Amino acid sequence: MLIRTLLHACIGFSKTDSIISVFGKKVNRFGKVIDFFRRMRYNNGMMNPQIKQNLRNLVSDFRLPRYAEIPNAGLHLEQVTQYINGFLVPIGCAEITISMISNYVKKGLIASPLKKQYNADQIAYLTFLAVTKNVLSLEDIVAMYDMQRENYTLPMAYDYFCCELENMLAYVFGNKDAPDVNLGVTHTEEKDFLRNVIISVSHSMYITAFFAQMKLQKQSNSLD
Repeated sequence: MLIRTLLHACIGFSKTDSIISVFGKKVNRFGKVIDFFRRMRYNNGMMNPQIKQNLRNLVSDFRLPRYAEIPNAGLHLEQVTQYINGFLVPIGCAEITISMISNYVKKGLIASPLKKQYNADQIAYLTFLAVTKNVLSLEDIVAMYDMQRENYTLPMAYDYFCCELENMLAYVFGNKDAPDVNLGVTHTEEKDFLRNVIISVSHSMYITAFFAQMKLQKQSNSLD
């Protein structure tokens, strides 16, 4: 099983020039390679049980607000950072800052706020950006925004993103044996591509959290 996973990460991809095939398969390969090493640790019994449990606890109650739950009355810039960070920072995501958001608006990634207030659309896009910016360039994120606008409404795409992120984090961090594979109501290349990005994000977050737990354990041991 492990050998097959590693081989799938390196070979067997069809040749195509589309952005989905080129970038999607690169992200998918990254996720599979990281998953290979993660599973080796589990199968060999090498992971400290307390670290393993701490990682599970980190995402056990994680849930992003769905589109209909995002405040649409308008949030000011500082409120937006507090709102997004309140969901993402506890699971190990880097904070999104006021200066970051202002820069994203200046670059055209996010629409300018109306009367200095951000609506549900802008907050949804910012949430996606905050989650994926460590595995995608800003240029690639813009391409994903364009892909979404051509194929799905924002509420549908964002809600699928939330469900899939929760699904993959629960699996990668060890809270369930296998991810759900039938989320959403359509089966398209665009959806598969987004899933691959989320797989990569989840593994990246797992690695960051794992090393943070190792550091805490070393500090604790040094005090004993």
